[in-house]
Amino acid sequence: MKARLIGAMRGHALLKMKSDALTVQVRQILKKIVSAKESMGDIVKTSAFDLTEAKYVAGDNVKHVVLENVRSATLKFVPVRRTSPASSSRGSSISAT
Repeated sequence: MKARLIGAMRGHALLKMKSDALTVQVRQILKKIVSAKESMGDIVKTSAFDLTEAKYVAGDNVKHVVLENVRSATLKFVPVRRTSPASSSRGSSISAT
């Protein structure tokens, strides 16, 4: 009976350690998500201002002016596929060409 109690206590301690480790990992992931969201907010603000500035300079036909003057893309959107659930890359990436 004493051996079963000791085994149960040891098992409980191991599960607690595993739970704590997973909690730490989740918090790290959440920190990355929050920082990414904050940086996206700054990027959206900057891009909205840039679009307003371009519309002021070129008029409302910005799309046509850009399409006429640009020959190739400077940024390329590359989707990233996840190979396993443990993979840290998720979503897509943007690479300069």
